[in-house]
Amino acid sequence: MGLIKGMIFMIRKMEILQTLSENKNQWISSKELSYCIGVSDKTIQSDIRKLKDELKDYKTVILAKQGYGYKLEFENSKLYEKYISEQNDNIKMCRNLCEEDSRVMHILFRLFNTHTFILKETLLRELFVSESRMTKDLNRVRVVLSEYELTLRVKPHFGMIIDGEEADKRRCIIHENININSLLYDEQEIVKRVSRIVVEVFTYNRYIASDIVIQNLIVHISYTIKRMNQLCFLSEKEIDNRLVEGAEYQIAKEIMSRVEIDFDMVIPNEEILSLAINIKGKRNYEHTTINKDIDGLTTSLFEEVFERYKIDLRNQVENRIALSLHIVSLIHRAKYNFSLSNEMNEDIKLNYPLGYDLAVLLAKKIEDKYDIKIVEDELGFIAVHLVKAIEDNHNLNSNKKVLIIGPYQSGETLLLRQNFLNLFSHLISKLDITNLIAISDIDLSIYDAYFTTYDDKTPLPVDAIKINYFLEPKDINTIRYALYDGDLKETSYFREELFVYFDERTTKDDILKKLCNITMETNMCDEDLLSALKRRESMGDIVYGNGIALYHPDHLLSEKTTLSVGVLKYPLEWQKNKRVRFLFIVCGSKHDEKQLPILFDKVSSIMRSKEALNQLLKTPDSQTFMNIFENY
Repeated sequence: MGLIKGMIFMIRKMEILQTLSENKNQWISSKELSYCIGVSDKTIQSDIRKLKDELKDYKTVILAKQGYGYKLEFENSKLYEKYISEQNDNIKMCRNLCEEDSRVMHILFRLFNTHTFILKETLLRELFVSESRMTKDLNRVRVVLSEYELTLRVKPHFGMIIDGEEADKRRCIIHENININSLLYDEQEIVKRVSRIVVEVFTYNRYIASDIVIQNLIVHISYTIKRMNQLCFLSEKEIDNRLVEGAEYQIAKEIMSRVEIDFDMVIPNEEILSLAINIKGKRNYEHTTINKDIDGLTTSLFEEVFERYKIDLRNQVENRIALSLHIVSLIHRAKYNFSLSNEMNEDIKLNYPLGYDLAVLLAKKIEDKYDIKIVEDELGFIAVHLVKAIEDNHNLNSNKKVLIIGPYQSGETLLLRQNFLNLFSHLISKLDITNLIAISDIDLSIYDAYFTTYDDKTPLPVDAIKINYFLEPKDINTIRYALYDGDLKETSYFREELFVYFDERTTKDDILKKLCNITMETNMCDEDLLSALKRRESMGDIVYGNGIALYHPDHLLSEKTTLSVGVLKYPLEWQKNKRVRFLFIVCGSKHDEKQLPILFDKVSSIMRSKEALNQLLKTPDSQTFMNIFENY
């Protein structure tokens, strides 16, 4: 089976399993499967026969019953998840190898990791391409190597090998991002041990460096270990020895001494010098002066955020500097196709959708200005900077005085106080805890927010929000919204008519139009909402984890802040290789900019909860969603 055909079959298998998994408590006929996936009944039957054999080792079976169809059952959910993960990795690899850039990267990967000659026929078998296509790919390999003073030497009947200095080979590997992901994913134990050593040595020496610098150094050292294990060493003539007396050399020496013990290997002085140069170079680069272009880019973003969403980050000087420094290194990485891997990207996306959305806006500005491509993993790092700026902006003006009323004596409040402060110290300036006996001695008018752990039947002198002594997720969200000046009446954001269940197959455009029309009818918009949503979508990804598409206009255009919700009975491919079951449209009010971050935070809590989403799929109606909205 060729590469393309093999990939198509793998994708079809995953679609079959996804459909069966989503309907695991009911039978699905081959006709229904063929309709969902877009192939014939016979193809479905043939695929399922092959699937049955593959799934045996994973304790998973596809039951077949004449007149009913198919049903999925698995004895061990972890084994089933392992199979799904392996298949997704295979699809990703096949999809990558279908693209010219990825084939070139694969060839470079093989050449750098094989220290004997490789036959062209071996690469032809691995990549499923014609000889003429391989010739073109190898010409591109030669161009890449020439930029690092390396050559591709070909020996008849033996094959090909890379010639050049080891320092140039490593420079090529780092700048072209060859092997880095392989190192991080396939040899995580090395990375883990190196990480511990680097952090301990930097801490002991009180040597300050950013997280990104440390992460890159860990990759550098881990890959150095890998190269030395392959008997690839730097030569004396390749290294500048002028750093022998510097602080960076002493740190590098200490790190490599620890590596020698931990990995049972001997490390030449040239490798220590190379690491010292790397540490000094990265640290110096981190503190590079921000030029006018970069500062102007960050400033213009903050101006645009204010104009579009009325979120004022313009006075956040420290955050603007930190973000600008990050952009300097981001542009450098993008120019050399070296991007940082971000395993937390999906979590950041789900937890901080507003920050991530602003990161998409900034990435688009950078791409347009510098004619580079910002990969999705980098967006999470940008988002973290923007989330901090948003939170700091709130903290400048909004710290609250809080009173908690509960049935406690003075010596019984430590746990509640500490848990509260651990979570919300950045939002409050004063926290007092009292009971109904002592409350008469307190001036209640000085407080901005009141909470109580008494039951609902206990009369209180103020309107206090009910929470538990041991704070649960619902309590944490409730407190957060109160401290953010949030309107805790969920109906102010969501109403019954803003929920639509799509129980028939339809198109993306029809779904968006219907939800937009309903939203505009109930939320006086003086502009075309659909056009505003599409403009935002054109800037970057709007599909999040858990099968969710999250939309909002590219600027504030409505009278009130509202949330519209669509639930799809049948998953729909919303963007390439991204299927959606839930659609959220967040509309921010032109008159109250504080509400938009609050509603994004609320929606984020729901997006992260698979339990809530499954509940909504099981009972897809407005009352179910309202109950979920009130509890997250």
